[in-house]
Amino acid sequence: MRQSLRNKISTASFLPVILIVPLMCGASSATAAPPQMTASMTPSSTISGGSVLTGHLTSGLPVTVNAALAMPAPTGLKSTGAVSDSISLAWNPVAGAPKYRVQYSANADMSASNFARFDSSSGTIGSLKANTRYYFKVRVISLDGTNLGPYSSAIAAQSATTQLAVPTGLTSGSQTSSSIALSWNSVAGAPGYRIQASTKADMSGANYYRFTGTTAEVRGLQPDTTYYFKIRVITADGTSLSGYSSAAQARTRSLTTTLPPLVSPLKVASFNIKCANCYSAIPNELPWTGRRDAVVATTIKQRPDVIGFQEASQGWLANESRPGGLTQFEDLKERLVGAGVPYELTNPHRNNCVKSTTPTNCVHQDQGASKGTKIFYNSTTVSLVRQGAVKLPSLVGSDNERYFAWAVLTQKSTGKSFFFG
Repeated sequence: MRQSLRNKISTASFLPVILIVPLMCGASSATAAPPQMTASMTPSSTISGGSVLTGHLTSGLPVTVNAALAMPAPTGLKSTGAVSDSISLAWNPVAGAPKYRVQYSANADMSASNFARFDSSSGTIGSLKANTRYYFKVRVISLDGTNLGPYSSAIAAQSATTQLAVPTGLTSGSQTSSSIALSWNSVAGAPGYRIQASTKADMSGANYYRFTGTTAEVRGLQPDTTYYFKIRVITADGTSLSGYSSAAQARTRSLTTTLPPLVSPLKVASFNIKCANCYSAIPNELPWTGRRDAVVATTIKQRPDVIGFQEASQGWLANESRPGGLTQFEDLKERLVGAGVPYELTNPHRNNCVKSTTPTNCVHQDQGASKGTKIFYNSTTVSLVRQGAVKLPSLVGSDNERYFAWAVLTQKSTGKSFFFG
């Protein structure tokens, strides 16, 4: 009996399907003309490779559709590199392929095969025997491993006879709460190295890091956690050239680690001492001569390594008879030194003039002077590296000149430099 079906299945594109249609029961004659039947069907689900689709014909007859393999065989399968225990492969991607399965065997008829799955159109087959010829095929599969297409043609590739030496001397150096430093001995001819890192001694759940030198800092780690590390030689594209080394272990620091106290903590300060020639007519206001001893005593008690004084005037003090006069900031320095602390000025100039001791008939020359803004430093504990001053714009035309004084100094107890301004 001949039957004619008009299949109107609406799904994604696929190869021809097989329709299994139960026949109507009833008497027939060998000479009778075969009945003609046409039908249409609406699928109840989308076809994927190896799946079954069911529905009903318009006549009411049930029908089952077995989807044929929907993806073509991958093309261009080739070996991209081989070492003694692994062979790397690549092939042309298949549009829409969820995953791939590689079949490989040491036998040309593919008997005693093993299989490996890959997400992309390349991969490395490991745990191979050295100096052995292997055969490979590849096909498209679904995410759950269902075959979606036929295997490609087979290719042959041979694992290498020898490989590079396994790196030795893997040790850990400094640690922070999120990183561990590592070092190892160089391997002659090694293009690069791969670090395997795991929180488990069996290296399960490992992460991998590539480096080209013989030192590394593995970052992004968890605090207060023990990590295990192994290392191997790899090519520039990541192909393994050696086995892994034995494991080294190290522990990251805790976030609550208490740092040891500094032997000589750096102390800095700022002090507005009010200019010597300023008078505000406030009750109990004292002139500079009446308050300078208190300024000196307060400074010596705190003994900062660096202190910035504001309103330390560069103008001459009244009733000072020495040649060239004496300014407020110079008077303060002398009294601090006399009290037993060898304070120095980062810049001793009074004015930005060729003759910096007086502003009278000033011929401008930048001396780094900063009016009443002065930086003092304790020469016993810190040393001056460089200094300067920047003139600031006036807010209103009647403002006094304003300066930002700065200095770079080095703490002698630690050798560390710092900026003060």
